[in-house]
Amino acid sequence: MKGAILFVASAAILLLAGGFPLRHPVARVVGRLPGAVVVGAVWLHLVLTLASFLGLRWTAGLLAFATLSGWFGCRLWTGRSRGISAPGDPDSRIGWGLVAGSIPIAWFGFLSAVHLAHTPDFVYHWGLKAKQWVAAGGIDESFLSRPGAWRMHPDYPQLVTELGALPGLLSGQFDERAALLQAAAVAWLTLLVVRRSLSAAGVAGFALEAWTVVVGAALGGFGAAHGMAGGADGFVAFGIAVAMTGILRPTPSGAGLAATGLGAAFAAGSKIEGIPIAAILLVAAAWRGRAQHRGFRSSVLAALPAGLVVAAWWWGARDVLLPTNAGRLRFEIIPEVLAGFARSAMSLDGGFFPILLLTLPWIARDRKLRLAATVVSAVVALYLLLYLISPVGGALLVHLSAQRLLSQVTPTLLLILATRCTAFPHEHSGE
Repeated sequence: MKGAILFVASAAILLLAGGFPLRHPVARVVGRLPGAVVVGAVWLHLVLTLASFLGLRWTAGLLAFATLSGWFGCRLWTGRSRGISAPGDPDSRIGWGLVAGSIPIAWFGFLSAVHLAHTPDFVYHWGLKAKQWVAAGGIDESFLSRPGAWRMHPDYPQLVTELGALPGLLSGQFDERAALLQAAAVAWLTLLVVRRSLSAAGVAGFALEAWTVVVGAALGGFGAAHGMAGGADGFVAFGIAVAMTGILRPTPSGAGLAATGLGAAFAAGSKIEGIPIAAILLVAAAWRGRAQHRGFRSSVLAALPAGLVVAAWWWGARDVLLPTNAGRLRFEIIPEVLAGFARSAMSLDGGFFPILLLTLPWIARDRKLRLAATVVSAVVALYLLLYLISPVGGALLVHLSAQRLLSQVTPTLLLILATRCTAFPHEHSGE
């Protein structure tokens, strides 16, 4: 019960810091709950990280400052954007598909709460650091630089560990259950984002509800089967989905560009591969803005949150960067990496969803979805490149991690596939 209460309390702080229930530009694009979470998480991450750099302890006063400043900042942002024309909100009613799609995610949450669906990385990496941050009252640089710290990836971004520490900061003691529940909550928010984006794309009726169930099953089923609680891959998936919703917006707008920028920042702060993923997303947003004659200034402003997140990561990780992150490009292991990647995509315990990557060329035939399909292809190509430049591993590394990496793009892949499948033939301008 204590863990559930702390989880709710920390979620409330996150929502308020992100401006809930205001309809600021990002909330208009992805919905009030996901919009508030992505804005609040990025803001809290920047405040907490800066406080640690300045030697300030994470106290109740600091959390109150971050929450109130975030809310009033969103209030000002909402007021300034009221006069900007934007498409009407898509249908966000609760349908049977959302209820049914939430059931697998709720099951994932239950298993997480009873410690039956957590990743070992929570014990040796994410949870270990979050627990230390609670005890130290901030990011403990000496803890990251001690001998043997390489096992917990001291050079990773801190957004996920800071969110994991948040419930413990409220009680004074790290709470595992509250931290583990966050993965299921993020999975449910991802479902909301995908459903809203489908609705905005014109998917309605039975198709909308059915695809919502499919996405919910993919998120909850994979999370429960693979023990994703306490890890960061679901956070990256949420950031990509938020960013892609802005890119897929039927009518380009500043609000869509802001959603892409905040989603990219969230992904960059979640995991180290989220940094190049954020770059891919921002380049795609800038390319679409160029095609729609949006100014260079708008693209720079959209990239500002991600730029701040990356700058904070670099400053904190500059002395603890691991040499095992990247090495020379090993062309000789291309066959085994590709074979291992294909096996992971087609395996039963992966839910077969990654095999849908084979539909990307068909999806790209639709001019309206071509950019989105290119982004997903670029992210998958990035994964392959990371395996090829890794000084360690090879086929074994692919076997251990490929399905988790592919889960980062699965919700977005299902989003664009559903849009392609349910659109009328005459809407596909590429055919």
